[in-house]
Amino acid sequence: MSDLAPWVIGTAAGAYSLHRLALWLEARGWLFYLNKRPSTSGSIGDLFLDANSRIDASARYKQEAKHLDEAREAERERDDLDKEKR
Repeated sequence: MSDLAPWVIGTAAGAYSLHRLALWLEARGWLFYLNKRPSTSGSIGDLFLDANSRIDASARYKQEAKHLDEAREAERERDDLDKEKR
């Protein structure tokens, strides 16, 4: 029993350290972990929109507008994180 205690404590400390590292990486935008989820809901829709944009100019405009909105939202989130750090 006494041989097992250091392993249990070491494993718990290691898991907690990895958890804190993942949170730190997530705060900098390098990892999706607990608080932020990657946007995957529109990935199949994007595939069809991309195929349609080759034919239809308005579909191409919609696709470009969507990507621009996503880029602006990501920039706002980065700015919010920078403000929270200050």
